[in-house]
Amino acid sequence: MPETAPEVGPWVCDVLRAAGKEPVLLEREVDGFIGNRLQFALWREAVALWGEGVASADAIDRAVKASFGRRLPVTGPLETFDLAGQRTIAAFAEFLLPSLDTGSRPHERYRELVERSDGDPAMCDWSNRGRDEVAGARVEELFARLQRDRAGRA
Repeated sequence: MPETAPEVGPWVCDVLRAAGKEPVLLEREVDGFIGNRLQFALWREAVALWGEGVASADAIDRAVKASFGRRLPVTGPLETFDLAGQRTIAAFAEFLLPSLDTGSRPHERYRELVERSDGDPAMCDWSNRGRDEVAGARVEELFARLQRDRAGRA
């Protein structure tokens, strides 16, 4: 916030690092901060692909987990594109960006799913796996990554 003294941000970052966190200092305030904005940009495109019938929700999730999702713990999106070469990325962006979803609302098919449901609707097929087991595996993986992060800082 503009009213905050300049020394407060770095001090808070130091406190968070001491607690085992990885803070980032924004250069200016923006709705949703960084992580939520990036997550929702990916979500919007995934919902648009599902809504247009390009692939099932499960196929979209598998494509992410089996491809670029594996790189994210090592390289962020900007590092990944630096490694790929910015000229290559710029050329591909010229081709691809016009076809990405730019809507300000979720896809109509998604809105219908949410509106016609009495409870909390699911996009994915959970018939062959339990939500609790997947959620538990996610927590285990996150804690394992946190332990590796802490070991790397020691």
